[in-house]
Amino acid sequence: MKIRSWEILNESTVCKDLDYSSFKHKTSGIPQQLYSFFNINSQNKDKIFISLIDDDNISYKSYIRYTREKSSPVRLVVWGSDFDKYLKERTKNWDRIKPGEVTDQYKLYFKKTNNKDEYKISLNIIKNNEKRYFIFDTGVPSKNPGESEYDKEFKQYFWSKGQYNKVREGDYFLYRKPTKVSENNKFYFFGSGKVGKISSVGKNEKGDENVICKIEKPIRFTDLIFQDDPKILNYKWKWKERNPSKGWGQFFNNYGMNLIPKEDFEFIHKIGTGTILDSDLDEQNEEMVKSHINFIYQEHEVEDRYGKVKTRGYEQKVFSDNIKIIYDNKCCVTGITTRSLLQGCHISSHSKDKENRCNPNNGLCMSLLIHKCFDEGLIMIDSDYILQVSKKITDTYLLSYLNKFNGKKINLPVKKEFYPDKKFLKKHSIEVFEKKM
Repeated sequence: MKIRSWEILNESTVCKDLDYSSFKHKTSGIPQQLYSFFNINSQNKDKIFISLIDDDNISYKSYIRYTREKSSPVRLVVWGSDFDKYLKERTKNWDRIKPGEVTDQYKLYFKKTNNKDEYKISLNIIKNNEKRYFIFDTGVPSKNPGESEYDKEFKQYFWSKGQYNKVREGDYFLYRKPTKVSENNKFYFFGSGKVGKISSVGKNEKGDENVICKIEKPIRFTDLIFQDDPKILNYKWKWKERNPSKGWGQFFNNYGMNLIPKEDFEFIHKIGTGTILDSDLDEQNEEMVKSHINFIYQEHEVEDRYGKVKTRGYEQKVFSDNIKIIYDNKCCVTGITTRSLLQGCHISSHSKDKENRCNPNNGLCMSLLIHKCFDEGLIMIDSDYILQVSKKITDTYLLSYLNKFNGKKINLPVKKEFYPDKKFLKKHSIEVFEKKM
C-alpha cells in the first residue's frame, strides 16, 4: 500500500522513496499509518531511539521525534551524521534532488528484527537506463468516463502519472487479470509486453497527467497462471513477503501497477511460456495475440487465416483457454478439474459458424471424452441446461458412464453473462443430436 513517499510491503517491511529532506535535513516524515510499525504511541511525546542495521551488520543510531511545531502531530525519523554519510556515499547525484521533490530512484527499506526498535535497512538504487519490470492489472473499468477505452490488451495501456509515475519506455511488464474483473473471480497472469512510446492524453479532474503507452513485443502465455496454482502459491516472491494465511489480500497495489524485480518477472514468464505449440514461436505468438484480442473485444467473426499452416490451432487454444476460465477450469458435465483433460468447445460449429467463433456464449468447458460425445451427438444440453443422452448408444460401458449425468443440470459459468446461449444449444440439438436419436 502506497502512502505518499512510503510503501507498506508487508507486516515486517516498509519502503521509503528518498527525497530532498532525506539528504538535506537528515529526516523523513512518518505517516500515521506507519506509527504501529515504528512502535509510536501517539500520546507519548518522548523521543524513540532506534537502531538501523546495514548489510554489513553496522549499527547506526537514530531516533523518532515530533516536528518542531508543537501543534503538529507529525513524527519524523532523524538519522545521525554516520548514516547520512552512508546514504550519500551510495547515492551519487543525490544533490540534484530539488526541494519538495521525491525520487523513486533511491529506495530505503526498513525491515523489523526480533529486537524492538531495531530495523535492518537496505538501499536500492535504480539507474536511469536500467530496465524495470512491472505487473500491470487490466480489465478494470476507469472511474472517469471515457478513460476505459484507452486500455486495449496487447495494444496499449492507460494510467495516471499522479497516481503512479514509475514506468518508462523500454520497461517490461506482466499482464494480470485481477479478481474483481476475472471471469471466474480468480486472478491470473496471461501475458507480457514491453512499454513502447508513452503519450499524454490530457489531465484528469485532479490536474494529474493521464498517459497511454503502446505495447511492443506482446506475448500471450500458452499456460495461464491462476492464483491457486501451486507453482505460485509455493513461490517465495523476491518483491515482497506473502503471508499464506492471509491469502493474496493486499499483496498487489490497489492502483493496479506493481514494480517487481527481474527474478519475479522471469519466474512467472517462464511458467507462462512453458507450453510450446509449434517450432515457429514468433508466428505462434503473433496468431495467439490476434486471437486473444478477437476474443476479449468481441470481434466474433473471424475468417480463416493461413500461414505455413492453417492457424485455427492458435485461435482455438485462446478460445479454449478463455472458456475454461469462464467455467472455473471445471468440466460442465462431470466436474473434472484436471486442466490437461479439459477443453473449451464450440456449441455452434467452428467451421460453419464464422460469426460466433470467438463468442464466449458459444462455448462449453468439457473433459475430452464428454467433448467428443457432444460433437458426435451422443449427448445434448437443453434450454434448461439439462443433459440428455442419446438412446441410440450401443456401447454399454459408455452408456453406463453417461447415464450418471443424464437428466442433471450442467455446471454453469461463475458469471451469468457467460451462460451458454440457448439458441446455440437448440441448434446443436437439431443439427447434431437428433440425427443420433
